[in-house]
Amino acid sequence: MMKRFWLVILGLVTITGWAAAGNAEVVHVFNEQTLHFSEDNAAEYCTAPDSAGDNGRMVFHEADLPDWEHVEIMAFLRLLPIPKSEVEVQDRYDRAGNICLVQEDGSLLELIRFMTAFGGPTEHEVDLSEFQYLLRGKQTFRVFVDTWGRPGWKVDLALEYRKVEEDENPDWARGIYEEKEFNRQEMPDGVEVTVDIPDGLERVVMVYTSTGHCTDGRDEDEFVSKPNVIYVDDVPVFRYHPWRDDCRENRGLNPYTGKWTNNVWSSDYSRSGWCPGRLVIPVEIDLTDHLTPGKHTVRFKIENMRPKDENGNYGFWRVSSSVIGWKEYPNIWVNEEE
Repeated sequence: MMKRFWLVILGLVTITGWAAAGNAEVVHVFNEQTLHFSEDNAAEYCTAPDSAGDNGRMVFHEADLPDWEHVEIMAFLRLLPIPKSEVEVQDRYDRAGNICLVQEDGSLLELIRFMTAFGGPTEHEVDLSEFQYLLRGKQTFRVFVDTWGRPGWKVDLALEYRKVEEDENPDWARGIYEEKEFNRQEMPDGVEVTVDIPDGLERVVMVYTSTGHCTDGRDEDEFVSKPNVIYVDDVPVFRYHPWRDDCRENRGLNPYTGKWTNNVWSSDYSRSGWCPGRLVIPVEIDLTDHLTPGKHTVRFKIENMRPKDENGNYGFWRVSSSVIGWKEYPNIWVNEEE
């Protein structure tokens, strides 16, 4: 797999104080921007020049990025709970969130998927070099946290661009799907999207991210994984069950985690592709033989999702996908995971 770093840093640093010299440049995208939920004032905690949406749970920022070729791009993300008192925070629960790039047509390309900790601060470092084709010039970013706090969480994001003599990064990239709730009621047969693959690409890879959740915190689809199936032009090309069984290792990140009736801490449970306080690791699927030049139909389907019950609760998934391509495919492909 390609070079992508997913690193959680326990010691906090001051992102807004970073600087770079020589062959590097740091762009501050979000500087302790506050995410919250408000029914009547989405911009209550949003600081200019950013703008807010989704009742304050989304914030948008327009950034001027270096228009460089042959670069490494490292993202430094910090998520901070907001104190309520000496012993409490405003939002003590784990929340899904992401960083997206707003594409020219208004659609989204998910760059980073994260889960906040149970009321604890976390920092992450991610190599975004594979998206250098898009991360240049004037671009709009969106941060989302699925919080119900008022206020909820503060977010810092900085991008460090470092020039290199040569790179193995893709020459093309495109986000093709981003959905924050993929459920059985609205999508029983999945979702279809169209992707147009340009000429001249030697290798085409799909980046796919999927996490399972449930509205009441019980069973499916958070704690019972389901098959994720990807079709290209009605042909099934990939099937897998997202799962993380290392969540217990992260209990120190989750100061407000609670015990269930079986005396197991909530943060310890294995989950459908995610852990509280950690980044979500996408899978990268070689689809060169299927995504040939021209237009294709891609369908994402998750089988056996939990239907809505008599109390209105159900299972759902957060799914995103992008495609990346190389004109000349590198000889070495390295994968470094969290």
